[in-house]
Amino acid sequence: MKIMNCDIPVVIENRSKTILAGFANPLQMEAQTIFPVVVGRKIEQPKYSQNIHLGREFEERRDILTANYPVKNGIVKDYDNLEKIWGYIFDHKLQISPENHPVLLKYIK
Repeated sequence: MKIMNCDIPVVIENRSKTILAGFANPLQMEAQTIFPVVVGRKIEQPKYSQNIHLGREFEERRDILTANYPVKNGIVKDYDNLEKIWGYIFDHKLQISPENHPVLLKYIK
């Protein structure tokens, strides 16, 4: 589902455990993707490593990964990891470039 119309805004609703993301379309009110707010790395891997596991990939390998939850009780504690999740959502779930769409970031506790 490649969206070419650059006028369609994207809404990213950040919650403590999930992110809801989709296009602001009054005809389609549900989110296009619901994504867990967790970044997994192998246990012996340093925090700055780019080898991360997100979403379903994290769930499948959870027993060999350390989990980082960038949002705790509605407060962003780790923007670097939260940005990695946003990037994954833009690239793989919505398949858009955020530079080509207005983006509304919403935070909910």
